[in-house]
Amino acid sequence: MRSIHLVIAPLALAVPLLGAGTVTANPAGNKLTVPSPPPTTAKPVQAISNPAPATAKPAQTTVQPTAKPASPSPAAAIPKVEMPAPTPTAVNVQRVLYVNPTSGQDTHNGQTPQTAFRTITHALKFAEGGTLIQLAPGKYSAESGEQFPLALKPGVILRGNEATRGEGILIEGGGRFVSRIFARQNATILAGETSHILGVTVTNRNTRGTAIWVESTNPYIRNCTFTNNHREGVFVTGEGAPRIEDNLFIRNGGNGVSLTKASKGEVRRNVFIQTGFGLAIGGVSSPIVADNRIENNVDGMVISDVARPILRGNRIAFNQRTGIIVISSAQPDLGTPASPGNNTFQSNGNHDLHNATKSITLTSIGNRLDATKVNGQVQVQ
Repeated sequence: MRSIHLVIAPLALAVPLLGAGTVTANPAGNKLTVPSPPPTTAKPVQAISNPAPATAKPAQTTVQPTAKPASPSPAAAIPKVEMPAPTPTAVNVQRVLYVNPTSGQDTHNGQTPQTAFRTITHALKFAEGGTLIQLAPGKYSAESGEQFPLALKPGVILRGNEATRGEGILIEGGGRFVSRIFARQNATILAGETSHILGVTVTNRNTRGTAIWVESTNPYIRNCTFTNNHREGVFVTGEGAPRIEDNLFIRNGGNGVSLTKASKGEVRRNVFIQTGFGLAIGGVSSPIVADNRIENNVDGMVISDVARPILRGNRIAFNQRTGIIVISSAQPDLGTPASPGNNTFQSNGNHDLHNATKSITLTSIGNRLDATKVNGQVQVQ
């Protein structure tokens, strides 16, 4: 076992974002203070038993969203990203309603593709638990008659085309609502208890806009694409426990997925790419984050407050600054003797793993990382 304690050299650093404005670290709109990483020339030193003097503190950078992000044009194509072929999600359907934004009419009965409704908004008026709302290709927006946010009742299934992860089935827009925890927010979809969101592309370009808001519910979000959202693809708060699986998060202004408060759930087999923070995990949340690809973001993962996520089998590579940065009193599970981490870190800018907590020693067991790119108090086994 080796204990590594590297010297943190302060450096104020602005946070650029590729083509989508600046990074928002805390998706709820509150400021999140992130210690700036040291320059790449920082040299590792051996661990010492005496703590650093209390006055030796790293410089800090407050990261917050801008009012007008430089989002890609609406016509910008989503780059092709290699991912495993999607598998369809088994659902228990009691009723099917069809929606087509091109040929449908809300005066129809919605019971066949030929008599489809025009809007998801109208279909939701008739959708109870066990109802599948099947979407035809097209763009679902305010221009086509949608009223946002779209609130899914418990057990409602919203499905496009899982085989293409929603390519050509775009839900774009957002609306204000009042969260019990974070007051006024802007979202495209409010995910109800046991609801399913499958095979759609979701974009919310509104200021501080979120694609899917999960507040103390347990939806299933699978085989979707989240792109060009001003803030994040999925926001989880309260005691939310979603299953977020096999999705593509690309070119979002703040984060791919944000988890805070006492949220749990599972985040598996997703791809996070060209986003501010791939994942932002805070509060007392303790999700399972497994088998994801987190690549080419500003930072791969930011873990704050007293969060304790369980990280297994993720590939965290080519992120501009840091693969994983841990701040405040957070303590991620990076592997145990009985359950090795199996996370792979590769070619992240300044650090693979940066422990910026003041007094916590992290333990990394069974992960593939470069010891020279580990910063802070970390025991590597």
